[in-house]
Amino acid sequence: SIRSLGISIDQASQSSPKVIAITSALPGEGKTVLSCCLAHVLAQSGERTALIDCDFRRSGISRLLDVRSDQTGLKEILDGSAKFDFDQMIGDRSFCIVPLTPGSQDQEQLLTGASFAAFLEQLRSHFDRIVLDLPPILPVAATRTIAGNADAVVLAVRWRKTSSFAIRAARSRMP
Repeated sequence: SIRSLGISIDQASQSSPKVIAITSALPGEGKTVLSCCLAHVLAQSGERTALIDCDFRRSGISRLLDVRSDQTGLKEILDGSAKFDFDQMIGDRSFCIVPLTPGSQDQEQLLTGASFAAFLEQLRSHFDRIVLDLPPILPVAATRTIAGNADAVVLAVRWRKTSSFAIRAARSRMP
């Protein structure tokens, strides 16, 4: 199913999108697990892949992968207190995870500024694919701005759980 999703993303775009954002209408719809699985499948297929936790409120990827508190994370890279370093990131040069370290709450303005766009440009030169785990689009207004940096956006919905109203509202807010 995840491989099929990757192929569908490629077919829906003119070319293979480098930056793929995964969001949902509401919290708890599976976007974090989908982001992790998609990044893993892309990396397993031989593409240099980066997975970035962009959900400052829930830090789903960082919690799911049990990130250490002494590790450099996205907040530190964007606020300039640390530089992006392949050796400090989880993984290797073919698969890299940029986590959110504990205590990185309420920093969404970092993702809507020029430093995040510049960071993505830096990553574009090192990776074939960059998967962004974004916050849900309905409760977090900044998600639209963050998703605007992506080449493709995937809206994850929970089968028979997410209302059609929420799906329509989320799609109308997508860039």
